[in-house]
Amino acid sequence: MSEPFDLERLRQAWNRGAPVAPSTAEHARLKGVGPAVDPHAEALAALEKVAVLAAERFPARAPALAVFVDEARALLAAVRAAEPGTRAAPLGEYLAALDRLEDLLEAFRLSAGGAAR
Repeated sequence: MSEPFDLERLRQAWNRGAPVAPSTAEHARLKGVGPAVDPHAEALAALEKVAVLAAERFPARAPALAVFVDEARALLAAVRAAEPGTRAAPLGEYLAALDRLEDLLEAFRLSAGGAAR
């Protein structure tokens, strides 16, 4: 059985000019990998789902929720717009906004007398 990355096999294939077929182990490992996903789109979809669920659970608090959700949306857009090497700062701000949103939702839950589920 060959290793997933067999340097000698790669060198021989390069010298022959033939394409390198993946090893059986590598093929098995990659077989279940799905298509690439856009992490920003996934994050936005999750944020929108949280916003809808929170608005349904706390309709009287919708104006306050909107402020926090809008902030998180804007920060996520800033993460997406940032150059790959400069995303740490806006990403940190986005994660902090999510923490604040989580704290707000917890406060709403406690003030409504809701028990943990």
